Amino acid sequence: MLEKDKLHWFIIWLQSWAQVDVERTNPETLEQAYVAAERLADTQCKSYTDTFKSVKKSDHGGKKEERRETRNESSYQKPTERKSIFRKDYTGPPRQASC
Repeated sequence: MLEKDKLHWFIIWLQSWAQVDVERTNPETLEQAYVAAERLADTQCKSYTDTFKSVKKSDHGGKKEERRETRNESSYQKPTERKSIFRKDYTGPPRQASC
């Protein structure tokens, strides 16, 4: 199989998002395409949420959590009794729907 064919089939077997990125690097050899794909695999292994995690510990000393607890306690509301939309004391004949 020719080098160009190997390169073409290698790119075809990649996932679509990886195909676009590898083709963007314009590889001329199979080795260049493989290196470009490996770089993508290295970046995809990192968790998306790890990007936003703080490296430095917060200096507020738990004040935020204390405020949250205080806010939850003060905003507690007693559930109100809901009134029924139906009349409980209606003893007449069943109503007929008129369309």
